[in-house]
Amino acid sequence: MASYAQSLEGGAFATAYGAGTGSTGTPAPMLDVPGPPHLPGAVALGTDGGLWVFCKLAASQTIAAGDYVYVSSVNFEVTSLANAAKALLGALVGVAGAAATSSTTSYQYIWVQRAGYNASTNVTTAATANTVMHTSASGGRIGTASTGGTTAAVSGVVAISAAASNVAPVWLNYPVISTAD
Repeated sequence: MASYAQSLEGGAFATAYGAGTGSTGTPAPMLDVPGPPHLPGAVALGTDGGLWVFCKLAASQTIAAGDYVYVSSVNFEVTSLANAAKALLGALVGVAGAAATSSTTSYQYIWVQRAGYNASTNVTTAATANTVMHTSASGGRIGTASTGGTTAAVSGVVAISAAASNVAPVWLNYPVISTAD
């Protein structure tokens, strides 16, 4: 099997990329074929020790920076995390580094944080600290409320403090959808 190397120097975790564009939206230099600046599935370490994975938005997605997403382990496509994901036990979960929107024909790429500290993630209003987190009906947000038959636990996320204006700082430890409630 061939192995590939790519430079991740200058990776902007808070930037959405279109195919064949740089972080400014202009054509990226030295790209022979229009495509993303990194391969989906590329892993990078942030200067604060966070671990990030480069992913492609699934079709018809609108994701805000700080939203929780689940990652397809087959092709590294991300979809906004919501209660429907309860059927995806074991699916990888992460936090979107940038806002992005895709249609059925135009895709964007973002970095998704899987480990480390994140000061600003989107949670439900009543989310409390040091409690098991669960999917919610609010796409992209997780919270501490569970509803049997509707939500699923998300293991590997620990809120450091209670939600303030639907935002909370968290520690991420390779979160996954773990148990249907």
